[in-house]
Amino acid sequence: GHKWEYTILYDPIQEVLQLFGIQAIPETFVLDKDGNIILRHRGYKKGDEELIEEKLKELLPEQECNVEKEPD
Repeated sequence: GHKWEYTILYDPIQEVLQLFGIQAIPETFVLDKDGNIILRHRGYKKGDEELIEEKLKELLPEQECNVEKEPD
């Protein structure tokens, strides 16, 4: 697998959940270098990874974006 570094938040009192208005779990956020939300995706169903990849390609056209699928 990839050795990507990323942050996972643990929010036992749902403070972040309320702050961001999270309505579904999982909820995916992609932030730019300044901390601005550039992509927000609620929930998950099969095929969402392709949708998210396409959105990232639109937002980041000058950079290569590739999502590797996990085996079923």
